[in-house]
Amino acid sequence: MAKRKCISTEHLIYLKNMVARVNNLGQENIARLVESKGIEVNDLRDKIDDLEFFMLEQNLDELSSDFLRNHKDLYALPFNQIYI
Repeated sequence: MAKRKCISTEHLIYLKNMVARVNNLGQENIARLVESKGIEVNDLRDKIDDLEFFMLEQNLDELSSDFLRNHKDLYALPFNQIYI
């Protein structure tokens, strides 16, 4: 059975917001580049979603470490724990 990480809901919200900011900047740049080549942005929607998932997966440990360093008080709270 795979080992699961336990994180607080506050931590999860922080991670989602961080990833959303990165992805929004990335999508704007991708859309601008794609449109300049005459390609419909919607044709790449699935590929962009896959890239976002990959980015989240690759950056989760790094973002978690940053969060723990800066928000030890929130992470230490015993309630509102979820497993991912």
